[in-house]
Amino acid sequence: MTVAFDMTRRQAGTIIRGLVAAGELAYTYHLGHSFLEISFNRPVRVSNRVVLKPPSLAYAAQPEDVVINIKPGAAFGIGTHPTTQLAIKGIEHAVQLTDGCRVGTGTSILDIGTGSGVLAITALKMGIESGMATDIDPCARVEAVANIRLNGLADRIAIFDRSIEEIAGRFSLVVANLRYPTLVQLLAALGQLMDDTGAAVFSGFTTDELPRLLACCRENRFEPRWQAEDRQWAAVVIKQNEPAD
Repeated sequence: MTVAFDMTRRQAGTIIRGLVAAGELAYTYHLGHSFLEISFNRPVRVSNRVVLKPPSLAYAAQPEDVVINIKPGAAFGIGTHPTTQLAIKGIEHAVQLTDGCRVGTGTSILDIGTGSGVLAITALKMGIESGMATDIDPCARVEAVANIRLNGLADRIAIFDRSIEEIAGRFSLVVANLRYPTLVQLLAALGQLMDDTGAAVFSGFTTDELPRLLACCRENRFEPRWQAEDRQWAAVVIKQNEPAD
C-alpha cells in the first residue's frame, strides 16, 4: 500500500535526518547502491511477539515478548531482510495455529540454511524443545553458534554442515529461508523430515513465485495453513494432507 504525505522535499529530508540521528533508520550500501532501511542497532519488533536486539542493549520486555539477542555479522538473517522477518512471523503462526506444529517436550526443529541461527533460536524460544541447524557456509555456522550461545541455547541446538540426505530423524517444525528452486527440490524430501503432525515454514521466494510454489506443495501433498507477503517477498506455513480413508 502506498501512502502519500503532503510535504516538501526539504521537510522530508529533515524528517529522515532526524530518524537517522535517533537510530530509527540507517543507511546501508550494497552492490554499488545505498539504501535507507530500518536500523537494527536497537531493539526491533519483527512480529507480534518476537523482538530482535543487539546483545549489548537492554530491553524492557512485555510478558508475551520473545526477545532474541543477535550479533550482526557476515551471515544472512540478522532480521533486516523481509524474508527473515516473514520466516519469523511464519514460525510464530506455526506454533500458535490450532492445526500447527506441536511444542513442548519431545519436539524439535530442523533449520535448513540457518545463516545467523535466528530462526532456530526463535523456534526454541517459542516452545520447541530442541533443534538441528545446518548450513554449508562455515562462516554462517560460526556466527550461528555464537548467537545460540548468546541466547543460552548451546545445549539445545546442534549446528551441522550436513546435506538433507544425511539428516536422520523427523521434526515437529522444518524451516527453510531459501530461494525458490531450492525449496521446490526440498519438497520431495520434506515428508520424510517432518513428523505426522509437523509443519514447515518456507520463506525466501518472491510473490511472483508464490503461485508456482503453492502448486508444487499441493503436488507433493502439502497444503498451506498461512501465508504472507512483504516487499515482493513471500512466506508460507504448510502441513501434510490428511491421508485418505
